[in-house]
This record gives sequence, structure tokens and C-alpha cells, in this order.
Amino acid sequence: MRRRHQRELLVFTAVAILSTGGATMLAQAPGPPATQRLDVAVEVSGGYDSDAEGVVTPDFEQLTPSGYSTLAIGSLEYFRQFSEAQVSAVTGSALRYFPEFRKVRTVGHTVAVGLDANVSKRLALRINQDAAYSPSYLYGLFPQLPPDSTDDALVVASPDYDYNIDDSTSYNFGTSATLTRSLSRRFTVNVQGEARHINFTNESDLRHDLTTYGVGGGLSRNLTRNTVLTADYHFRTIEGYAVGLTVGEHAVNAGIDLTRPVSARRHVQLSFRLGGSTIDMPQFATETESGGRQFRVNADFIGFYPFARTWRLRGSYNRGVQYVGGLTQPAFVDGFTGEVGGLISRRVEFRAFAGRTSGQSLLASSRSLLDTYSGDVKISYSLSPRISLYGQYLYYAYDLRERVYAVPTVAT
Repeated sequence: MRRRHQRELLVFTAVAILSTGGATMLAQAPGPPATQRLDVAVEVSGGYDSDAEGVVTPDFEQLTPSGYSTLAIGSLEYFRQFSEAQVSAVTGSALRYFPEFRKVRTVGHTVAVGLDANVSKRLALRINQDAAYSPSYLYGLFPQLPPDSTDDALVVASPDYDYNIDDSTSYNFGTSATLTRSLSRRFTVNVQGEARHINFTNESDLRHDLTTYGVGGGLSRNLTRNTVLTADYHFRTIEGYAVGLTVGEHAVNAGIDLTRPVSARRHVQLSFRLGGSTIDMPQFATETESGGRQFRVNADFIGFYPFARTWRLRGSYNRGVQYVGGLTQPAFVDGFTGEVGGLISRRVEFRAFAGRTSGQSLLASSRSLLDTYSGDVKISYSLSPRISLYGQYLYYAYDLRERVYAVPTVAT
């Protein structure tokens, strides 16, 4: 069943983000001081959602209904710095209220905990654990820009946007660990491991639980102060999608990271990755002449350009295999993103984002699987360092083809 859906969301009121928190130096006892911080954020916004092709039902058995709604997001973020380690924790919830139906719908609940520790002078350990209830998996099909800093300990799916097309609920659990060893002033090696499980509360023939395991490692060499060469290998195995379908993927990539100064405080950052993957699947599940083994070219590009003192331009390109819960099969995806943003004045900030994704089926390489488009424009006004108001316009559209996703039908 082919499904097309487009949606426009215009946020016309907002009691934007209220944030409280601060850093406290704890030095009552002898020894190195520790720093801790607790941030509380509350966001309430109202908007009008247009759904040109969706079927509106009071019980939310299909698409998110069009009309006015209110979105409430709350989050807590805790950080503590010790002499040789730092601990981070973040939790957030998002609820949407539809006044026409007098219904409250859960957008998502997330929680994550992270630990960064210096085991020794040259050995560092990073561990992350996250969990989510009823996340929007289609969110992963809309390309997102990378975080501003690669040093962020926690990466949690944002609950800001609701990309669900039905009322399915599920639990998502993930664990990852990275051990990094400095071999010399120029060479660094790392070993990684991860596990993730998606459990649907109402599993069906077209919506299976999904389990992913992965291991890998990488090597980096500093050529100069601003140039780093990298190489890595990853193996992933995925169980789910269909009975008896287990996918194995081997990926090898090489790349370079470049940093060039624009001024004393501004730097251009570029990152390139190029490699390949072999994907092994049961031969009965594929329609390709090569049977169950396929080779695909992977590529990644990330660019950051601060073209003015308070303005920046960011962009990314990603080409690779994605395993998204809610789809009936793995997808090979090309994704583009672009963003421009900065301060119009001391209190007014502007941001514009655009992205596109196209994907092919790994079970039938000639079959186009999906196309997505997304755009976002946001203007915010800072009333104080802790309170701001904003106006936002969001548009997204997707085309999921040939029974990629099960859309429930309504009896008439």
C-alpha cells in the first residue's frame, strides 16, 4: 500500500522555553573541586496543523488530525563534573492536546544517562544508556543536522515534532560504550559496542520488534594541528522486519577532518567519510540477482561555516543503510540537510532548515522505497536570559511506497 502524506504546522503562540540552572563549585572537602548543574526547561506552544491528505478520526487511529493543538514539552538535564569523570542525565516528555476532540496524545517520553571517565592518563571510557516510550520512528527518516559539538555526552531524539502516522506505541532501549586509547601524540585508537531493542506493544505482520547489535573500532592520526585522518570498521547484525530475516552488515570507512581559522574566534570545520558496506541477508528475502549479499558505497559530509560574527551555515550529506522501526524492511538512504541561522539583533534570533531523503529497498534494489522533504523556519525573541517567545513554521512530506508501512483502515 502506497502512502503519501504532507503536513504543515504553524506555531502561532509560544510561552517558549523557561530554563533555570547554574553551576556550583563544591569544595567543602579537600581534593579537586567538582562542578554540577541542573537545568529545567518548559515549553508550551500552540499551532495550526494542516493535513491535506490524512483521514481525521476522533480516536486517532490514523494520521495526526488537522486543526489547532497545543504542544507541551518538559525536560530536566543534570550534569556533574568530577576530577576524572563527568556524569550526565537528561529526561523529557512531550504531550499534544487537541481541543476539538478534547484528547491528549503522547508524543514521546525519553531518558538517557551518560558517563565519561578517564580510566588512566591515556585511556578514556564513554558509556551511554537511553530509553524511550512511543517514539516517532519516522523522525529518523527526516535527516537532522549533527550536534554543535562532538563532545556531547548524550544524544537523545528530540520530542519536538510528531511524525507518527498512526497510534502505535512501543519501547526503545539502547546502550553504547566507547573505549579510547591514546597511543602517542599523533595516534589514537578506539573500540565501540552498541545494542538497541525496539519492542512494539502491538506487534503485527507488518510491524515487528527490532534488535540491533554492533561492534567496531577506529584509528585516527593527527597530520597537523588542524588535520586529522581517520579509518574505522563496524559490524552490525539486525533481527526483525520479518520472521527469519536477520541482516548482517560489515562497513569500512576512511575520512579526514579539517579545521581552518576564519578569524581569532571563528573556524571553518569540514568532515569527510567515504567507504563501503557489504550487507548479508537470507537469499529468499531478496529479489536481486546477486542473492543475499550486496555491496553499497557509504559517504558522509559535515560542514560548518561561521560567515559572520553571530551567523553560521551548516550542512550535511549522508549515504548509507538505515534500520528504522516501523518500516517493513531495511533501507539504503541518501539524505541532505542545510541550515542558516544567527542573531538579527541582541534579542532576536533567526533559523531556517531544509532537508531531503530518498531511499531504496535492500530487498529489491530497483524499488524506490521512500522520499521525504522537510523545512523549518523559526524566529525567537529573548525576553530574558531564561524566557523567550518564538514563532515557527514547519512543513514535511513523505511518500512511503509499496506496503512499506501499514496504514490502518476505517470501516464505513
